[in-house]
Amino acid sequence: MRRALPMLLAAVFIASLASSVAAATWNYVGTSAFTTTPSLNQDYKRIRLNSIAVDASGNVYATATNGNNEGTNAGGLTIYKAGGGKIDVNLNALGLPGAVTKLVKAGDGKIYALQNWLEVEWNYDSGIDSRILRINPNGTVDVVYNAGNNGAYNAPKYRINGMAVGGDGNIYFTRAGFDSYYKVHYLWRYDVGSGQIEEAPINVTNNGWSETHRINDLEYVGNNRFAIIKMNTDAKWRADVISWTSNRQIAPNGPSEPGWGRDWCLGTAYDAVNNMLWTAARGRSNRLILSRWNGTPGAGGLFVDDLGNGIVSNSMWHSPFDADLGTIWWVSALAADPYIGGVLMAYGINSPTNPIGGYRGHVVRYDAALNLIDEGVPEAGADVVALGFGNGGAYALVLNNTTGAYSLYTTIPEPTGLLAIGTGLIGLLGVIRRRK
Repeated sequence: MRRALPMLLAAVFIASLASSVAAATWNYVGTSAFTTTPSLNQDYKRIRLNSIAVDASGNVYATATNGNNEGTNAGGLTIYKAGGGKIDVNLNALGLPGAVTKLVKAGDGKIYALQNWLEVEWNYDSGIDSRILRINPNGTVDVVYNAGNNGAYNAPKYRINGMAVGGDGNIYFTRAGFDSYYKVHYLWRYDVGSGQIEEAPINVTNNGWSETHRINDLEYVGNNRFAIIKMNTDAKWRADVISWTSNRQIAPNGPSEPGWGRDWCLGTAYDAVNNMLWTAARGRSNRLILSRWNGTPGAGGLFVDDLGNGIVSNSMWHSPFDADLGTIWWVSALAADPYIGGVLMAYGINSPTNPIGGYRGHVVRYDAALNLIDEGVPEAGADVVALGFGNGGAYALVLNNTTGAYSLYTTIPEPTGLLAIGTGLIGLLGVIRRRK
Protein backbone atom coordinates (compact mmCIF):
# COMPACT_ATOMS: atom_id res chain seq x y z
CA MET A 1 0.00 0.00 0.00
CA ARG A 2 2.90 2.33 0.72
CA ARG A 3 4.05 1.91 -2.89
CA ALA A 4 0.57 2.31 -4.39
CA LEU A 5 -0.09 5.80 -2.99
CA PRO A 6 2.95 7.54 -4.59
CA MET A 7 2.21 5.78 -7.89
CA LEU A 8 -1.41 7.00 -7.78
CA LEU A 9 -0.32 10.58 -7.07
CA ALA A 10 2.28 10.44 -9.85
CA ALA A 11 -0.34 9.19 -12.32
CA VAL A 12 -2.70 12.02 -11.37
CA PHE A 13 0.09 14.57 -11.74
CA ILE A 14 1.20 13.29 -15.14
CA ALA A 15 -2.40 13.24 -16.35
CA SER A 16 -2.83 16.86 -15.24
CA LEU A 17 0.25 17.90 -17.21
CA ALA A 18 -0.95 16.14 -20.34
CA SER A 19 -4.34 17.81 -20.17
CA SER A 20 -2.95 21.24 -19.29
CA VAL A 21 -0.79 21.64 -22.37
CA ALA A 22 -3.47 20.31 -24.71
CA ALA A 23 -6.55 22.00 -23.27
CA ALA A 24 -8.04 25.30 -24.30
CA THR A 25 -9.46 25.98 -20.83
CA TRP A 26 -7.92 29.02 -19.14
CA ASN A 27 -8.10 29.44 -15.36
CA TYR A 28 -7.81 32.81 -13.65
CA VAL A 29 -4.70 33.31 -11.47
CA GLY A 30 -4.82 36.97 -10.45
CA THR A 31 -4.73 40.63 -11.50
CA SER A 32 -1.85 43.07 -11.21
CA ALA A 33 -2.18 46.25 -9.17
CA PHE A 34 -0.90 48.16 -12.20
CA THR A 35 -3.09 49.26 -15.09
CA THR A 36 -2.47 51.03 -18.37
CA THR A 37 -4.38 53.00 -20.95
CA PRO A 38 -5.88 50.35 -23.27
CA SER A 39 -5.34 52.44 -26.41
CA LEU A 40 -1.57 52.22 -25.87
CA ASN A 41 -1.87 48.54 -26.67
CA GLN A 42 -3.12 49.36 -30.19
CA ASP A 43 -0.33 51.84 -31.03
CA TYR A 44 1.44 50.05 -33.87
CA LYS A 45 4.17 52.70 -34.04
CA ARG A 46 5.10 52.24 -30.38
CA ILE A 47 4.33 48.59 -29.71
CA ARG A 48 4.41 47.62 -26.04
CA LEU A 49 6.11 44.30 -25.39
CA ASN A 50 5.29 42.10 -22.40
CA SER A 51 6.70 38.87 -21.01
CA ILE A 52 6.12 35.95 -18.62
CA ALA A 53 8.65 33.74 -16.81
CA VAL A 54 8.49 31.11 -14.06
CA ASP A 55 11.26 30.74 -11.49
CA ALA A 56 12.67 27.58 -9.93
CA SER A 57 10.18 27.77 -7.04
CA GLY A 58 7.15 27.96 -9.33
CA ASN A 59 6.48 31.68 -8.86
CA VAL A 60 5.15 33.34 -12.02
CA TYR A 61 6.43 36.77 -13.11
CA ALA A 62 4.40 38.88 -15.55
CA THR A 63 5.06 42.41 -16.73
CA ALA A 64 2.61 45.29 -16.36
CA THR A 65 3.75 48.18 -18.51
CA ASN A 66 2.23 51.66 -18.24
CA GLY A 67 3.39 53.50 -21.34
CA ASN A 68 7.14 53.10 -21.09
CA ASN A 69 7.14 52.98 -17.27
CA GLU A 70 8.61 56.42 -17.73
CA GLY A 71 8.59 57.21 -14.03
CA THR A 72 5.35 59.20 -13.89
CA ASN A 73 2.89 56.35 -13.38
CA ALA A 74 3.17 53.14 -11.39
CA GLY A 75 4.24 50.15 -13.42
CA GLY A 76 6.63 47.23 -13.61
CA LEU A 77 5.70 43.61 -13.03
CA THR A 78 3.78 41.31 -10.70
CA ILE A 79 5.01 38.12 -9.01
CA TYR A 80 2.23 35.57 -8.58
CA LYS A 81 3.42 33.38 -5.71
CA ALA A 82 3.32 29.61 -6.04
CA GLY A 83 1.51 29.27 -2.71
CA GLY A 84 -1.01 32.01 -3.46
CA GLY A 85 -0.92 35.79 -3.25
CA LYS A 86 1.16 38.24 -5.26
CA ILE A 87 3.81 40.95 -5.04
CA ASP A 88 3.49 44.04 -7.25
CA VAL A 89 6.94 45.40 -8.10
CA ASN A 90 6.76 49.11 -8.96
CA LEU A 91 9.98 49.76 -10.86
CA ASN A 92 9.27 53.49 -11.04
CA ALA A 93 9.09 53.74 -7.26
CA LEU A 94 12.46 51.97 -7.09
CA GLY A 95 14.01 54.58 -9.36
CA LEU A 96 14.24 52.11 -12.26
CA PRO A 97 11.91 53.51 -14.93
CA GLY A 98 11.71 51.71 -18.27
CA ALA A 99 9.50 49.06 -19.80
CA VAL A 100 10.52 45.42 -19.42
CA THR A 101 10.46 43.76 -22.83
CA LYS A 102 11.72 40.29 -21.86
CA LEU A 103 11.85 38.03 -18.79
CA VAL A 104 14.03 34.90 -18.61
CA LYS A 105 14.95 32.27 -16.02
CA ALA A 106 18.70 31.86 -15.59
CA GLY A 107 20.66 28.88 -14.31
CA ASP A 108 20.40 30.12 -10.72
CA GLY A 109 16.63 29.67 -10.95
CA LYS A 110 15.98 33.41 -10.67
CA ILE A 111 14.22 35.72 -13.10
CA TYR A 112 16.06 38.44 -15.03
CA ALA A 113 14.38 41.36 -16.81
CA LEU A 114 15.53 43.38 -19.81
CA GLN A 115 14.58 47.06 -20.05
CA ASN A 116 15.27 48.22 -23.61
CA TRP A 117 12.01 49.51 -25.12
CA LEU A 118 12.20 51.58 -28.32
CA GLU A 119 9.63 53.20 -30.56
CA VAL A 120 9.38 50.69 -33.38
CA GLU A 121 8.37 53.11 -36.13
CA TRP A 122 11.29 55.54 -35.81
CA ASN A 123 13.95 53.71 -33.79
CA TYR A 124 13.70 56.43 -31.15
CA ASP A 125 15.33 55.66 -27.86
CA SER A 126 13.36 56.47 -24.73
CA GLY A 127 16.00 58.56 -23.01
CA ILE A 128 15.77 55.98 -20.21
CA ASP A 129 18.66 53.71 -19.28
CA SER A 130 18.80 50.24 -20.82
CA ARG A 131 19.29 47.70 -18.02
CA ILE A 132 19.33 44.05 -17.01
CA LEU A 133 17.61 43.51 -13.65
CA ARG A 134 17.40 40.52 -11.34
CA ILE A 135 13.92 40.21 -9.83
CA ASN A 136 14.08 38.38 -6.51
CA PRO A 137 11.14 36.25 -5.26
CA ASN A 138 10.56 38.65 -2.35
CA GLY A 139 10.04 41.56 -4.76
CA THR A 140 13.42 43.22 -4.33
CA VAL A 141 15.34 44.17 -7.47
CA ASP A 142 19.08 44.16 -8.22
CA VAL A 143 20.64 46.02 -11.16
CA VAL A 144 22.89 43.51 -12.91
CA TYR A 145 23.99 45.81 -15.74
CA ASN A 146 23.22 49.38 -16.79
CA ALA A 147 24.09 50.29 -20.37
CA GLY A 148 22.97 53.93 -20.01
CA ASN A 149 21.16 55.88 -22.72
CA ASN A 150 21.93 58.25 -25.57
CA GLY A 151 18.91 60.57 -25.39
CA ALA A 152 15.38 60.18 -26.64
CA TYR A 153 15.91 61.09 -30.31
CA ASN A 154 19.41 59.81 -31.00
CA ALA A 155 20.54 56.47 -32.35
CA PRO A 156 20.44 54.16 -29.32
CA LYS A 157 24.16 53.51 -28.96
CA TYR A 158 24.17 52.82 -25.23
CA ARG A 159 21.67 50.03 -25.10
CA ILE A 160 21.17 46.28 -25.05
CA ASN A 161 19.70 44.79 -28.21
CA GLY A 162 18.77 41.30 -27.06
CA MET A 163 19.07 38.92 -24.11
CA ALA A 164 18.93 35.12 -23.80
CA VAL A 165 19.98 32.36 -21.41
CA GLY A 166 22.72 30.07 -22.71
CA GLY A 167 23.05 26.35 -22.18
CA ASP A 168 25.31 27.07 -19.20
CA GLY A 169 22.58 29.06 -17.48
CA ASN A 170 24.31 32.43 -17.84
CA ILE A 171 22.69 35.60 -19.22
CA TYR A 172 23.98 36.55 -22.69
CA PHE A 173 23.28 39.89 -24.37
CA THR A 174 24.18 41.92 -27.45
CA ARG A 175 24.96 45.60 -27.89
CA ALA A 176 24.27 48.14 -30.67
CA GLY A 177 25.88 46.54 -33.70
CA PHE A 178 25.81 49.67 -35.86
CA ASP A 179 28.08 51.56 -33.46
CA SER A 180 31.79 51.70 -34.36
CA TYR A 181 32.79 50.45 -30.91
CA TYR A 182 30.07 47.93 -30.13
CA LYS A 183 30.12 46.25 -33.52
CA VAL A 184 33.49 44.79 -32.46
CA HIS A 185 32.48 44.47 -28.78
CA TYR A 186 29.17 42.88 -29.53
CA LEU A 187 28.49 39.76 -27.42
CA TRP A 188 28.53 39.88 -23.60
CA ARG A 189 27.31 37.82 -20.67
CA TYR A 190 26.48 38.01 -17.01
CA ASP A 191 27.95 35.04 -15.14
CA VAL A 192 25.31 34.20 -12.55
CA GLY A 193 27.84 32.25 -10.48
CA SER A 194 30.56 34.88 -10.21
CA GLY A 195 28.31 37.91 -10.60
CA GLN A 196 30.67 39.35 -13.23
CA ILE A 197 29.99 41.03 -16.57
CA GLU A 198 32.24 39.55 -19.25
CA GLU A 199 32.92 40.27 -22.91
CA ALA A 200 33.18 37.38 -25.36
CA PRO A 201 36.83 36.60 -26.13
CA ILE A 202 36.03 36.25 -29.83
CA ASN A 203 35.17 39.94 -30.31
CA VAL A 204 38.16 40.70 -32.51
CA THR A 205 36.10 41.20 -35.64
CA ASN A 206 32.92 43.01 -36.63
CA ASN A 207 30.25 40.75 -35.15
CA GLY A 208 27.69 43.57 -35.11
CA TRP A 209 27.84 44.14 -38.86
CA SER A 210 26.38 47.67 -38.73
CA GLU A 211 22.88 46.47 -37.98
CA THR A 212 19.84 48.70 -37.67
CA HIS A 213 17.42 46.26 -36.08
CA ARG A 214 15.98 47.42 -32.81
CA ILE A 215 14.97 44.79 -30.30
CA ASN A 216 15.08 41.04 -29.63
CA ASP A 217 17.92 40.02 -31.91
CA LEU A 218 19.21 37.14 -29.75
CA GLU A 219 17.90 33.61 -29.14
CA TYR A 220 19.64 30.50 -27.79
CA VAL A 221 19.32 27.61 -30.27
CA GLY A 222 21.11 24.71 -28.57
CA ASN A 223 24.66 23.30 -28.68
CA ASN A 224 26.09 26.49 -27.12
CA ARG A 225 24.96 28.49 -30.15
CA PHE A 226 22.92 31.66 -30.48
CA ALA A 227 20.96 32.99 -33.44
CA ILE A 228 21.42 36.66 -34.32
CA ILE A 229 18.30 37.89 -36.11
CA LYS A 230 19.63 40.16 -38.83
CA MET A 231 17.69 42.44 -41.17
CA ASN A 232 19.27 42.77 -44.58
CA THR A 233 16.47 44.91 -45.98
CA ASP A 234 12.87 45.65 -45.09
CA ALA A 235 11.87 42.42 -46.85
CA LYS A 236 14.72 40.06 -45.95
CA TRP A 237 15.93 38.57 -42.68
CA ARG A 238 18.69 36.13 -41.73
CA ALA A 239 19.37 34.07 -38.63
CA ASP A 240 23.15 34.02 -38.21
CA VAL A 241 25.11 31.89 -35.74
CA ILE A 242 27.49 33.02 -33.02
CA SER A 243 28.93 31.43 -29.91
CA TRP A 244 31.06 32.58 -26.99
CA THR A 245 34.17 31.16 -28.66
CA SER A 246 33.46 31.56 -32.39
CA ASN A 247 32.81 34.62 -34.51
CA ARG A 248 29.55 35.23 -36.22
CA GLN A 249 28.87 33.36 -39.44
CA ILE A 250 26.36 34.10 -42.18
CA ALA A 251 23.73 31.42 -42.13
CA PRO A 252 23.71 29.47 -45.43
CA ASN A 253 20.25 28.14 -44.62
CA GLY A 254 18.48 30.77 -46.67
CA PRO A 255 16.88 34.02 -45.59
CA SER A 256 13.31 34.72 -44.62
CA GLU A 257 12.17 36.60 -47.70
CA PRO A 258 8.41 36.27 -48.23
CA GLY A 259 8.28 39.00 -50.87
CA TRP A 260 6.75 41.84 -48.89
CA GLY A 261 8.10 44.19 -46.26
CA ARG A 262 8.31 43.67 -42.54
CA ASP A 263 9.36 45.78 -39.60
CA TRP A 264 11.37 45.03 -36.54
CA CYS A 265 11.63 41.82 -34.57
CA LEU A 266 9.08 41.70 -31.75
CA GLY A 267 9.56 38.14 -30.55
CA THR A 268 11.71 35.04 -30.91
CA ALA A 269 11.16 31.48 -29.69
CA TYR A 270 13.28 28.36 -30.04
CA ASP A 271 11.34 25.09 -30.12
CA ALA A 272 13.90 22.66 -28.71
CA VAL A 273 11.53 19.70 -29.15
CA ASN A 274 11.48 20.10 -32.94
CA ASN A 275 14.70 22.11 -33.37
CA MET A 276 12.99 25.12 -34.93
CA LEU A 277 13.52 28.87 -34.52
CA TRP A 278 10.46 31.12 -34.75
CA THR A 279 10.52 34.90 -35.16
CA ALA A 280 7.71 37.41 -35.31
CA ALA A 281 7.46 41.02 -36.41
CA ARG A 282 5.16 43.85 -37.25
CA GLY A 283 4.16 43.45 -40.86
CA ARG A 284 4.08 46.07 -43.56
CA SER A 285 1.31 46.35 -46.14
CA ASN A 286 -1.07 45.07 -43.45
CA ARG A 287 0.35 41.55 -43.47
CA LEU A 288 1.29 39.22 -40.65
CA ILE A 289 4.97 38.32 -40.48
CA LEU A 290 5.92 35.02 -38.83
CA SER A 291 9.03 33.10 -39.88
CA ARG A 292 10.55 29.74 -39.00
CA TRP A 293 13.97 28.21 -39.54
CA ASN A 294 13.78 24.40 -39.54
CA GLY A 295 16.74 22.52 -38.13
CA THR A 296 17.65 18.89 -38.68
CA PRO A 297 15.69 16.76 -36.17
CA GLY A 298 17.84 15.29 -33.42
CA ALA A 299 20.85 17.44 -34.30
CA GLY A 300 21.11 18.84 -30.77
CA GLY A 301 20.65 22.41 -31.88
CA LEU A 302 19.73 24.52 -34.87
CA PHE A 303 23.39 25.44 -35.50
CA VAL A 304 25.66 22.50 -34.77
CA ASP A 305 29.00 22.89 -36.55
CA ASP A 306 31.76 23.80 -34.06
CA LEU A 307 33.85 25.22 -36.92
CA GLY A 308 31.13 27.68 -37.89
CA ASN A 309 30.59 25.96 -41.25
CA GLY A 310 27.83 23.77 -42.59
CA ILE A 311 25.22 25.32 -40.35
CA VAL A 312 22.30 22.90 -40.12
CA SER A 313 18.94 24.29 -41.13
CA ASN A 314 17.36 22.44 -43.99
CA SER A 315 14.39 24.67 -44.86
CA MET A 316 12.77 28.04 -44.32
CA TRP A 317 9.10 28.93 -43.84
CA HIS A 318 7.16 32.16 -43.50
CA SER A 319 3.53 32.80 -42.74
CA PRO A 320 1.25 32.41 -45.76
CA PHE A 321 -0.86 35.55 -45.25
CA ASP A 322 -0.23 36.97 -48.72
CA ALA A 323 -3.09 39.44 -48.71
CA ASP A 324 -3.87 42.90 -47.43
CA LEU A 325 -5.72 42.38 -44.15
CA GLY A 326 -7.10 45.92 -43.95
CA THR A 327 -5.14 47.14 -40.95
CA ILE A 328 -1.67 46.81 -39.45
CA TRP A 329 -1.34 43.88 -37.07
CA TRP A 330 1.46 41.90 -35.47
CA VAL A 331 2.25 38.94 -33.23
CA SER A 332 1.93 40.35 -29.72
CA ALA A 333 3.01 37.18 -27.91
CA LEU A 334 5.14 34.20 -28.95
CA ALA A 335 6.37 31.31 -26.79
CA ALA A 336 7.80 27.87 -27.62
CA ASP A 337 6.14 24.91 -25.92
CA PRO A 338 8.84 22.95 -24.03
CA TYR A 339 6.49 20.02 -23.40
CA ILE A 340 5.09 19.01 -26.79
CA GLY A 341 6.80 21.46 -29.15
CA GLY A 342 5.38 24.09 -31.47
CA VAL A 343 4.56 27.63 -30.41
CA LEU A 344 1.71 29.55 -28.85
CA MET A 345 1.05 33.03 -30.18
CA ALA A 346 -1.43 35.88 -29.99
CA TYR A 347 -2.15 38.84 -32.23
CA GLY A 348 -1.89 42.57 -31.70
CA ILE A 349 -3.75 45.10 -33.81
CA ASN A 350 -4.03 48.86 -34.16
CA SER A 351 -7.82 48.80 -34.58
CA PRO A 352 -10.01 48.21 -31.50
CA THR A 353 -12.79 46.73 -33.66
CA ASN A 354 -11.09 44.58 -36.31
CA PRO A 355 -11.50 40.92 -35.28
CA ILE A 356 -8.32 39.67 -37.03
CA GLY A 357 -10.10 36.88 -38.79
CA GLY A 358 -11.98 35.99 -35.61
CA TYR A 359 -8.82 35.40 -33.57
CA ARG A 360 -8.59 38.62 -31.59
CA GLY A 361 -8.19 37.82 -27.91
CA HIS A 362 -7.48 34.17 -28.73
CA VAL A 363 -4.40 32.09 -28.08
CA VAL A 364 -3.47 30.03 -31.13
CA ARG A 365 -0.97 27.24 -31.62
CA TYR A 366 1.24 26.37 -34.56
CA ASP A 367 2.49 22.80 -34.30
CA ALA A 368 5.52 21.41 -36.11
CA ALA A 369 3.37 20.41 -39.08
CA LEU A 370 2.11 24.04 -39.35
CA ASN A 371 -1.41 23.21 -38.24
CA LEU A 372 -3.04 26.31 -36.77
CA ILE A 373 -5.04 25.38 -33.66
CA ASP A 374 -7.32 27.68 -31.68
CA GLU A 375 -6.52 27.40 -27.97
CA GLY A 376 -9.37 29.62 -26.79
CA VAL A 377 -9.92 33.01 -25.15
CA PRO A 378 -8.49 33.53 -21.66
CA GLU A 379 -10.66 36.61 -20.98
CA ALA A 380 -13.47 38.10 -23.06
CA GLY A 381 -12.80 41.71 -24.03
CA ALA A 382 -9.08 41.42 -23.42
CA ASP A 383 -6.04 41.12 -25.68
CA VAL A 384 -3.35 38.52 -24.97
CA VAL A 385 -0.07 40.42 -24.55
CA ALA A 386 2.33 37.72 -23.29
CA LEU A 387 2.59 33.92 -23.19
CA GLY A 388 4.86 31.60 -21.25
CA PHE A 389 5.31 28.09 -19.90
CA GLY A 390 6.15 26.59 -16.53
CA ASN A 391 4.85 24.38 -13.72
CA GLY A 392 3.68 21.91 -16.36
CA GLY A 393 1.36 24.26 -18.25
CA ALA A 394 0.95 27.49 -20.21
CA TYR A 395 0.33 31.03 -18.95
CA ALA A 396 -1.31 33.98 -20.71
CA LEU A 397 -1.13 37.63 -19.66
CA VAL A 398 -4.09 39.67 -20.87
CA LEU A 399 -4.89 43.38 -20.98
CA ASN A 400 -8.56 44.26 -20.62
CA ASN A 401 -9.50 46.79 -23.29
CA THR A 402 -12.07 48.49 -21.05
CA THR A 403 -10.43 48.63 -17.62
CA GLY A 404 -6.76 48.53 -18.65
CA ALA A 405 -6.12 45.80 -16.07
CA TYR A 406 -3.44 43.14 -16.52
CA SER A 407 -4.54 39.64 -15.47
CA LEU A 408 -2.82 36.26 -15.56
CA TYR A 409 -4.45 32.99 -16.67
CA THR A 410 -3.14 29.43 -16.88
CA THR A 411 -4.04 26.11 -18.45
CA ILE A 412 -3.04 24.34 -15.24
CA PRO A 413 -6.28 23.10 -13.66
CA GLU A 414 -7.23 24.10 -10.14
CA PRO A 415 -6.59 21.28 -7.64
CA THR A 416 -10.06 19.78 -7.40
CA GLY A 417 -11.35 16.24 -6.98
CA LEU A 418 -8.71 13.51 -7.07
CA LEU A 419 -5.92 16.00 -7.81
CA ALA A 420 -6.88 18.04 -4.74
CA ILE A 421 -6.88 14.88 -2.61
CA GLY A 422 -3.44 13.98 -3.95
CA THR A 423 -2.11 17.47 -3.26
CA GLY A 424 -3.49 17.34 0.27
CA LEU A 425 -1.94 13.93 0.88
CA ILE A 426 1.44 15.16 -0.33
CA GLY A 427 1.23 18.03 2.16
CA LEU A 428 0.14 15.65 4.97
CA LEU A 429 3.01 13.29 4.25
CA GLY A 430 5.41 16.22 4.46
CA VAL A 431 4.05 17.22 7.86
CA ILE A 432 4.37 13.63 9.14
CA ARG A 433 7.98 13.43 7.93
CA ARG A 434 8.88 16.74 9.63
CA ARG A 435 7.39 15.54 12.93
CA LYS A 436 9.43 12.30 12.97
